[in-house]
Amino acid sequence: MNKFLVVICALVALASMALAQEVPAKVASTYSRFNIVLEKALPDDKPLSVEVIIQDGKVGRGSATEALYPVPAEVTKLKFDPPKLTGELSVKLTQPAVITLEAAIDDTKVTGKYRGSVAGKDVNGLITGSWQEIQSYLPPVEVPKTGIGFRGDGTGIFPDSEPPTEWDEKTGKNILWKTPRPNWGYGNPVAVGNRIYTMCEPLWGAVWPILVCYDAETGALLWQQEVDPFQAFPEVKAKERAAMTADVDWYNGLYRKAYNAIPAKDYAKDSPEIKKINEELAKEGMSVDYIRMSYGQLRYLHFDAPTAARMKAVNAKLGQYGVLVHNTWDAFGRDVPGRCHQTPVTDGKSIYISTIHGTIAAYDMDGNLQWCKNSGFKLWTNGYLIESPRLYNDLLLTTSNLDKGRKNPRSPCLIAWDKKTGEKRWVADLAGSSKVPGSEWGSRFGASITVMSVGKTDVALTGFGRVVRLPDGKVYDAPIGQSLGTWAVDDENDVIFSGGSSDGPSPRFGLKLSLVDDDLQVKVRYLLPASSNAHTESATFFNGRVFNSFAQLDPETGLVLGTKTAKIDSKGPHNSPQSKQFIFIANGYAYGLAEKKEGKLVTAGVMEVFTVAGKKVATNILNAAPRDDRKTEQWKVQGWPDSTFAFGCPFTISGDRIYVASDDLLYCIGTK
Repeated sequence: MNKFLVVICALVALASMALAQEVPAKVASTYSRFNIVLEKALPDDKPLSVEVIIQDGKVGRGSATEALYPVPAEVTKLKFDPPKLTGELSVKLTQPAVITLEAAIDDTKVTGKYRGSVAGKDVNGLITGSWQEIQSYLPPVEVPKTGIGFRGDGTGIFPDSEPPTEWDEKTGKNILWKTPRPNWGYGNPVAVGNRIYTMCEPLWGAVWPILVCYDAETGALLWQQEVDPFQAFPEVKAKERAAMTADVDWYNGLYRKAYNAIPAKDYAKDSPEIKKINEELAKEGMSVDYIRMSYGQLRYLHFDAPTAARMKAVNAKLGQYGVLVHNTWDAFGRDVPGRCHQTPVTDGKSIYISTIHGTIAAYDMDGNLQWCKNSGFKLWTNGYLIESPRLYNDLLLTTSNLDKGRKNPRSPCLIAWDKKTGEKRWVADLAGSSKVPGSEWGSRFGASITVMSVGKTDVALTGFGRVVRLPDGKVYDAPIGQSLGTWAVDDENDVIFSGGSSDGPSPRFGLKLSLVDDDLQVKVRYLLPASSNAHTESATFFNGRVFNSFAQLDPETGLVLGTKTAKIDSKGPHNSPQSKQFIFIANGYAYGLAEKKEGKLVTAGVMEVFTVAGKKVATNILNAAPRDDRKTEQWKVQGWPDSTFAFGCPFTISGDRIYVASDDLLYCIGTK
């Protein structure tokens, strides 16, 4: 090569290195947490408690406690210039409060004065409280190629974890902390590094679901981001976006108003009570024939012609963007599955989420949006559950049932996204009849995409009954059946298990998979009727056993282990924990969480712990959180009964800790 060219190339290389070195790496955010009490700020001289998070020296989020639970606090005019905290605090309480404060920081203590107005009344007084620094995000040393998300790495097994088996909320034994949640959420918490991430339903009076981040050491809520589906459509102008968001709020507001007007009690058609209820509903263009609680409070709700026409127009306008005005209120009268049924997944560098609106998005670990796309998902009438996303190396895997570029735009598909850019890599069409021979049951969404190996080939299993080769997306011809629950995998022997469900219904079965000349072969080990199941099962395979709710099963026959019985008895003795959604294995123990009822009231969450050999070692109780009248009203108009602990009973395990997400609180359980 010409010496001159060599020199030039060397100079270019050195310049490139210098430029590369000049680009600073992104520094993790720093957080400061303030818990301050404004004495005599509320009526009757009651104190007002406020928590404020300062992120990177700037005001982050805030919350204020007026009664038993936090409400948003606007803290954008508050300034932290150590050692002083000054500025204006505007709090959205039952009645508005605007406070100007001046406080000093001494070690961990906060003291000062405030003045302002609450509900138009002048107030002033002293400030007391505490302050602490929150450690910046610390990424994990290693993350599996499937990421950390639904059921951890997807298996439900936590081999390096040693959480406690016993705790006591009354005495505080092994309860490290518990902190309020902004709202309920179905998916399990995601623990990574020193952070906990969850998805929550929209804040009260808001429209879109939220991604929430907590500090794992203190339980501090560091930030929350509203997942606006229109972020996937940058061409939509702000004015149009605001108008469509208002349309969604109006649409949802109809059902909120209906819940306020319709009591949770049976009333016959043309009864005096129904006539009175309809007088109120008529103001909003609604009416109800009668009320039968067994079918849902709003099952027989109707809309007059103008209101119905506007609702149709709103759906049509939003439908072109794939955004849904999603309400299950008009089905069984309860908004239970919600708008963010899925559990997020992370590679330790980004957190990936999906919602009922078809939104697929990536955030960095401090809540900054990296990219946002729309999968085109459209809700099926019988497909109210959606699969949680899964990572596979550099791919983000999600399911959908509407992709305008395919031949069958309403049939299910598996989509692979570039996890760094959000670009679509491929779409695998999952259409077609997919049933285990001899079985008959309806199609529903599974709970999560499962990644396993068949021989030396990695594949993805979905709840639609198809096996997809990774990383290229080839769909194998052989079906594997469909399941409401999640696949349990014996990866060593290439066997998969479905726990089945009596709520669907779907059978319980085990399948042996093999590849012959890249042709998938499926052999049925066993196939047991849905009537043999207890309820929705999320089976986990470990140590030669299939763990279902209430029972361990023989992986060769599907029968209750050590018996010749197929039927799982939920009322008799059992050798596996009762669980509503998950069974997790850690340190030789099986953990499961379910709700406890006393009569019709849910009073607690119950986590049973068994040895993997089938011996119960503990029954742990977490009591349902108390709710004041406003919180009860919020629950009521979102379709909930008066008492719940957690609809999905979500939890996860990480290291020596268990994180439980009730509808009201996030718990951290670990050995003290």
